[in-house]
Amino acid sequence: MPGSYMGDLDIGKMFLNFILHREVCKYCGMDLTKLFLEEVKPGEVLWKMWGRCKMGFTFSPSQAVQGVLWAEEVILGKRYDISNPYRFEVVKLNLPVITWV
Repeated sequence: MPGSYMGDLDIGKMFLNFILHREVCKYCGMDLTKLFLEEVKPGEVLWKMWGRCKMGFTFSPSQAVQGVLWAEEVILGKRYDISNPYRFEVVKLNLPVITWV
């Protein structure tokens, strides 16, 4: 709703929202030369790199978590800034009391 600070950010479950690290990108791609023989000069290779996290790639969950944590830090802003709607000064924990018998 307009004027509300509530929202649902479901970006953590979508790997394609996150860009792969540039060191990993050079190992993620495919050779498309055989599909575009008429456009590629003899001896050349048409190589396209994948730049986003992908399903089944073992690095993707780590990259996605890093991206979500970074995005959350940017979204929440500075904790002590008075104009920040997410500011807080004290954290009160409401934890259940566990008694061992």
